[in-house]
Amino acid sequence: MSISEDRQNRWAHGGVRFLALIIITVVATAIIAIALLVSTHSINVESDALQRTNERYAESQIAIDDLLDASSYLTTQSRLFSSTYHTTYLDNYFWELSRSEQRKADAEVLRRNYPGTDATEYFDAALAFSENLSKKELYSMKLVVSALDLEIDENIANMLDEISFTRGDDALSSEKMLEKAHMLVTYEPYEHDVDRVSQHVDKCKAELANLLEGEKQLHEKTLSDLFLRQQVLTCILLAMILFAGITFIVTVSKPIAEYIGRIERNERLEEKGAYEMRFLAGAYNEMYDDNQRVRKRLTYEADHDSLTGLNNRGSFDRDIATHRQSPMALVILDIDHFKEVNDQHGHDIGDIVLKEMAASLEKSFEPDGTAYRLGGDEFVVIMPGTAEELRDSIERRARAVAAELARPHGEAPAVGVSAGVAFGDGTQASDDYYKRADKALYRVKGERGQGIAFDDEPGIRPFWD
Repeated sequence: MSISEDRQNRWAHGGVRFLALIIITVVATAIIAIALLVSTHSINVESDALQRTNERYAESQIAIDDLLDASSYLTTQSRLFSSTYHTTYLDNYFWELSRSEQRKADAEVLRRNYPGTDATEYFDAALAFSENLSKKELYSMKLVVSALDLEIDENIANMLDEISFTRGDDALSSEKMLEKAHMLVTYEPYEHDVDRVSQHVDKCKAELANLLEGEKQLHEKTLSDLFLRQQVLTCILLAMILFAGITFIVTVSKPIAEYIGRIERNERLEEKGAYEMRFLAGAYNEMYDDNQRVRKRLTYEADHDSLTGLNNRGSFDRDIATHRQSPMALVILDIDHFKEVNDQHGHDIGDIVLKEMAASLEKSFEPDGTAYRLGGDEFVVIMPGTAEELRDSIERRARAVAAELARPHGEAPAVGVSAGVAFGDGTQASDDYYKRADKALYRVKGERGQGIAFDDEPGIRPFWD
């Protein structure tokens, strides 16, 4: 359907051009959105940097603690060995000493995380004092092993053999060797080195804490500035959205709301509001009458069979769902040997027979019942009422239909009719009616048709003697 030229000219005047306003708003919003995305990315980058700072600090703390723990453990095991001479402590000492590669790795961790800082220098100093302690402890163990001629692990023995006695120590008596071994790990210079390891570790930790605090403050300041910028951009974006929303409500939403109400009430629209709204209202009004006519025609076609004019299956499914809630009867009727009619006389004659069947059903059952064509030669009738009220009436009406179809109508031949009936009190499901009526119909078909059967009684009632 075309829109008349005079109406197009009339719709082209008056009202705000909402499209232009939308374009401006969208472009401005897109710019702010991009700025917000950039700001969000910067926040993510800075947050990752802060997280890496914390991870570097935690990794370095583990390295420092590992050095202190290892040094303390070696000191304890060497002292226990020099006092008790149990080789278990010797084995423990060398097991921990074998982890020297780990301490080197710890040192590399700190140098990588905090290169050229006082923290690295303190750590290297603590490591140097720890290595100096190890030299004294190893010499003490060599004295004990030599003095007591202990049987020890071959690898440990080889390591101790690499340590040379200082001048005169190899000539000492066993008692003097043991005394010197114990003195080496307990005298004041040794204790001084132990303390220096602990002091440098503490200084290293304190320096790391200062470095962490400085980096955190820098990152937090940057994040604070970024969050402030994001808040400003968000406020601008919200203001633009609010402006667009108010404009939309005034120029579009209110007219649309009124249009919706009128459409729901199936009324024509008043042409008002923005230019676009006026144009749409005019177009809607011009199509309104034609649409109403089309809707009526489509509604009729959706509920009725195109060949016979009876209600169709969709209409039947809706109606039975309503009627089944109270006592009713469902009658199924079909034409006996209808396929032979189509085969012998053609489908055009078959269609005439179907139309005659439909006309006879309407004449015999309506207005007390409603007739439907479900498809092919299958017809049904819904009749409200109880079995006692309807049984004889249904049989009489079905006989009238059978009598009407039993004689030729023009080119249409005479045909037989069979019927099956199911009753219900309003408690049965919709498909239950159909199944019971269909079962009764097939009892009739089994007796060569031309009769009626009720689901609640045995046998059939022939239409003809």
